[in-house]
Amino acid sequence: MGLSLQFALGKSDEIIQAVANEDFDFINLLDEEGNIADFSLHLSPKDFDLLLNSASSLLGIDQIIELRSNLDFHTHYFDTIDRGASLINETIPQLFSQFDLIDAKKVTEIWYSKLQFTYPTEDIEMSSYAIEAVKKLILISKRCLLEEKQLVYLWFL
Repeated sequence: MGLSLQFALGKSDEIIQAVANEDFDFINLLDEEGNIADFSLHLSPKDFDLLLNSASSLLGIDQIIELRSNLDFHTHYFDTIDRGASLINETIPQLFSQFDLIDAKKVTEIWYSKLQFTYPTEDIEMSSYAIEAVKKLILISKRCLLEEKQLVYLWFL
């Protein structure tokens, strides 16, 4: 199956509990409702940093943004050897909510150029699926702020 990496929008405690209980029906419902941005086929967890910094550089932000430093590992998280979930602080949805959906392609292009530079021996091609994942992250980031919901990072092996 491989590594599944997603951002989910909703009530963080419910999402984290669903991951802990392996409640895939709940997670699938979130996806059906348009509340998941799925990056499973595109990167490793560390490569999210390249995505975050691609977005910030496009906005002219010089600050380095890392995923791990924006995750809650103290009160709103679940972590085991084969799955985990952590509440994301507002830095990431605030960053992506500054983009329009049409900007997803440009963000993805910059991100993929960084991936290609980082992994020069790998054949890394930008796909419409990658653009769609970034577009979905922009959309749920906007909704996160407007609807006063939380963004949760989740992963499964």
